[in-house]
Amino acid sequence: MKEAAIKNRETENTGKKSSMKRGMILAITGGVLSGLLSLVMNMGWAKEIVEKAVQKGHADLSYASNAVLFIILIGGLIPNAGYCIFLLNRNKSWHLYNSNNFILYWIAVLTMGLVYSASTGLWGISISESMLGDLGPSVGWALFIGMMVISSNISGYLTGEWKSADRKTLKYYL
Repeated sequence: MKEAAIKNRETENTGKKSSMKRGMILAITGGVLSGLLSLVMNMGWAKEIVEKAVQKGHADLSYASNAVLFIILIGGLIPNAGYCIFLLNRNKSWHLYNSNNFILYWIAVLTMGLVYSASTGLWGISISESMLGDLGPSVGWALFIGMMVISSNISGYLTGEWKSADRKTLKYYL
């Protein structure tokens, strides 16, 4: 609803159409693929790593699943960081991170990284057998995603993402 209202305003003002279809495809694909993280955590090789972390690494069972998360997330870091660097080069936007707001940008980048890492680490703890038992992977994932949606909507509202939305849209979503 917000995008449609903005699209109508943009089309009226500039004659250009926004790419909502491409954004929706990307969002749906990302949402579907994000569930693979939970699936991978329940695969045989992941359980072996958890067992080895407990047996050989003397890790507490609650924290042992984070050994698997480390391996998985490093695999995701490489293409994501590479793509970000590619876009920064293509768009010649490196200067944005060296402007007057240099410190604010880097504080925001580091804060987002820490919050994401902490939330993923806590999810890794919550899926352990010692926390939620056999239901850990499904209940932990539902709580993790639910809190992500709630916190992103709250932060989007607080940072002004919803400023351009009309009242009807705000009433519907908030």
